Amino acid sequence: QRQMCIRDSLRTVQFVIEEQRSDMTVEEAVILYRNYLPKYQAEHDGKLPTPNDTDPLGRRIASAIAFIAKKKQEYLSQKH
Repeated sequence: QRQMCIRDSLRTVQFVIEEQRSDMTVEEAVILYRNYLPKYQAEHDGKLPTPNDTDPLGRRIASAIAFIAKKKQEYLSQKH
């Protein structure tokens, strides 16, 4: 169980690093989220892509999800 916790922590760190390295625009993130995420999920039994996905498009979609989540968090924190 401890290995699972460490592995999850490392994945989170990797995800944050990948997201910070991303040169994604809002437009690209929205296109990936609206158009490609549903196709990805249909092909992968409803699962979300991860930053360490073997498919480059899956990794990019994962970056888009993180990008949108970050923008939403920024928007909500400015609102309050």
